[in-house]
Amino acid sequence: MKIGIDARMIKATGIGRYIENLILELAKINGEHAQRPIPRSLGEEGSQKVEVGNQYVLFLRKEEFDNFDLPAALTKEGKILEPKAQSSSNFSKVLADFHWYSKAEQLGFPKVIASQNLDLMHFPHFNVPLLYNGKFVITIHDLTLHTHKTIRASTKSALTYQIKHLLYKYIIRRAAKKAAKIFVPSNFTKSDVLKLLKVPEGKVVVTLEGGPSEELLKLEPDFGVLEKFNIKKPFIFYVGNCYPHKNIESLVKALEFLPKNITLVLAGKSDEFHQKLKLKIKELGLQDRVVMTDFVSDGELAALYKSASVYAFPSFNEGFGLPPLEAMSFGLPVATSSASCLPEILGDSALLFNPRDPKDIAEKIGNIMENEKLRGELVEKGLRQVKKYSWAKMAKETLNAYSEVLGND
Repeated sequence: MKIGIDARMIKATGIGRYIENLILELAKINGEHAQRPIPRSLGEEGSQKVEVGNQYVLFLRKEEFDNFDLPAALTKEGKILEPKAQSSSNFSKVLADFHWYSKAEQLGFPKVIASQNLDLMHFPHFNVPLLYNGKFVITIHDLTLHTHKTIRASTKSALTYQIKHLLYKYIIRRAAKKAAKIFVPSNFTKSDVLKLLKVPEGKVVVTLEGGPSEELLKLEPDFGVLEKFNIKKPFIFYVGNCYPHKNIESLVKALEFLPKNITLVLAGKSDEFHQKLKLKIKELGLQDRVVMTDFVSDGELAALYKSASVYAFPSFNEGFGLPPLEAMSFGLPVATSSASCLPEILGDSALLFNPRDPKDIAEKIGNIMENEKLRGELVEKGLRQVKKYSWAKMAKETLNAYSEVLGND
């Protein structure tokens, strides 16, 4: 099979992690195939062929195209195979320097894809160009824009926002209708897709995502980050964006019900939504109890996970919920929203709170910080929960769906 993967968002948060791990695990699967000899055929006495696996074409924007190293063929253990057995020729990259949601994406990207003569194209997002007519599958990570429509989620005018929202709904419904398969990261998201996009149940495939990056766990923590941002213990930690559906404002308000020595550290690249939140924090008079770090390196992130007392995740809507799992992998207890997929993904390994009630958020966080027995139980359960998720399993299930679509199962 010759399969294309739209990897233009490989550096985006969330979706980028999904794309990176999908590519890496597909390379490992190809590596396993390369080691598997094909039996001798009639008329080929003494000969032995080598199965080379699928061909993958990665479509990248200019910066990623220049800096992204194609994956070599890997063994199951992640070791590089000898070039004579298999090479990175199974993966090729094609320049597709079109920004997502742009006119250029709609007009130019279909031509670039068509030039590769693919059997199947995988769009790991809903934004399939309207002019693309080839066979494709998509991944819908969540339907937050459907379920939490609000002008607060945009920096545009109300009219522009309404027009963009209508366009979004048209594009995602069209993509869902035309896709051969729709991958989703949880049963919660599957339910949303079936209910809101009205597609046949057999078209939707749940491929639970994997756990945290092993590379992040192996990094030497950079504890200098605590001095760099004047972070004092004990502190509550959150990493990610501050979009309205992430509900960080309620987490900030919860500080009013917690002892004054407890602070909140928010890590994530600053944008318009961070700036809006800063104004709200100042309005509440809590600026001395909230640290906003902006972007942090992986080493600094590891240090914050290891130094925090609680990881808090107050989101109203998630498709999978990787950040709490990442926190658990560092032995950090988690207090999280009881909304969307989070009870499904986290089970009893986290303490659940009502995301609309700052007092309840504070109570659950306080329980973890004050009760050593509860804290220990959550840490132990969290470490077990993380092991349930595997990027390798996700990639194999994805590949099985590719094969089913192309009739190769």
